Amino acid sequence: MKKQPTLRRLMAKTKSTFLSLIVNPRIRGLLVACMVVCAIVLPGTLHAIPIFISTSSGVMLGVVKEFVYDSGYTVSELDWPLLPAFYAGITLNLGETAGFLASVELQVGIPGLDTGNMTDSDFLNGDGVKTNFSESDGVLENAVLLSTQTGWGFPIETARGTVITIEPFLAFEFIRLEWTAQNGYLQSPPETSPPYTPWSPSTPQTPIYGTAIIYTQTYLIPAFGLKGIFPLTEGLTMTLSFTFSPYLWCSDEDSHLLRQINFYDNMYGGFMLEPRLSATYKISSRTTLSLDVLYRHIAQLVGNEYEEGTGAADYTQNTELPPGQQSGTFTNGGGASLDVVNISLLLGISL
Repeated sequence: MKKQPTLRRLMAKTKSTFLSLIVNPRIRGLLVACMVVCAIVLPGTLHAIPIFISTSSGVMLGVVKEFVYDSGYTVSELDWPLLPAFYAGITLNLGETAGFLASVELQVGIPGLDTGNMTDSDFLNGDGVKTNFSESDGVLENAVLLSTQTGWGFPIETARGTVITIEPFLAFEFIRLEWTAQNGYLQSPPETSPPYTPWSPSTPQTPIYGTAIIYTQTYLIPAFGLKGIFPLTEGLTMTLSFTFSPYLWCSDEDSHLLRQINFYDNMYGGFMLEPRLSATYKISSRTTLSLDVLYRHIAQLVGNEYEEGTGAADYTQNTELPPGQQSGTFTNGGGASLDVVNISLLLGISL
């Protein structure tokens, strides 16, 4: 029986659970009651809490890596580029500098742009020496980055009379990235079994036409952090924050169209480091202009991998899986990492 990737099964189960709750009359009654309470309480609450909405545009610079392991040894490494990728976004901030503070930030990439060269390197002799190599145009097809923060700001008056704010916070981030590898070339050794001739730039190239690989990576990241808000001069404020996650989840799907096989990884653990610096200038009493720079580093994600054949009915190759057949699970056979800098320009208005 064909199995779905874990993320797909989770989404299907979530949808089924949601629908079953909605049709329950008690649940519907509770939802209506909550809506009535919100309609009464929320306007007064929102009036008491400053609300800011910002629109943004920006650029991502970096690389996402995909790994294949065999007993801890790196068999393959695929580098998916963001050099650069462009996005637009919107941010909602609740609160200003003290007390309850919260934010929701959504960034959506501009699809269909060439974001650099995607490379695929294999190390099949077991000695760390490259044996196979391919290079293609990396086209970003989809990018969604959603982050939320909730914290409490503590104002502190300095000896100079200025007030800085220190904010511990909890955060959650969702990241989904999808590329296609198009055109390019492949370099392979002449041998069909090890030991293979090491790769060199002069290894003969076999051209690739059209889409060869589709790769999707999805992150779920609970985190916590600390933020400082520092007034510099009249109307100019600097914000410095540091976000850390000691444990996160990542799933990916790697579809090799030419080989007619899909690879699925479900990874966990690892860590995320995310320093962020922004400068905000108050243009008017209600309008601000901000420059925001964020560096996101995710590493040491490892998890299980399995394969599934996707060939046509007349599939004749015997080196890959027949259509619909799933392999066994390769324990700790997959890995991922991410290193990206986001640079954003935001125009904000208070409501």
